[in-house]
Amino acid sequence: MKIGINSGTFPATMTPTQKVEATAHVGATGMELNIDVNQLWTQRLDDAARKALRRQAEDAGVEITSLCMNAHWVFNLASPDVRIRDVGVSLLLDAIDMADTLGAGAILIPGCDQDQSPANAWELFRDGVMQAIGPAQKRGVKLALEAVGKPFLFDTAKLLQMIDDCGGA
Repeated sequence: MKIGINSGTFPATMTPTQKVEATAHVGATGMELNIDVNQLWTQRLDDAARKALRRQAEDAGVEITSLCMNAHWVFNLASPDVRIRDVGVSLLLDAIDMADTLGAGAILIPGCDQDQSPANAWELFRDGVMQAIGPAQKRGVKLALEAVGKPFLFDTAKLLQMIDDCGGA
């Protein structure tokens, strides 16, 4: 049985390199790397650092399986502020490149909105995801919508409808 760890289980002060070491130390073979608002690895790790992280993970027997867009809780794709949505899309596009370099096959996108989300939050979120579909397909990275306990995409029917609205599987 393979066991993976979400990098958020480790202290926020740890670097991705330290998190890979800790993952291997506890015997896990997979790690999901969080892209948190206070740790924007997509912005902070250049291509050489990403490649080095992948080599380190491979040498340690750890697969970086996915990235999680935790930063979307702040830079929300359904925000009423276009500047916030644009940052969210930019982070997602950067994450696609990062996932490809790290060998991560998927990016989790939390299906979250904000308390002040406008009536067209569904369309805004869909449009943000749609901007990433082409680049993700080109790089062989899957985008996975995640139900996160918010009414916005909380149940299976809503998740399936959003997937359909984004063009299918």
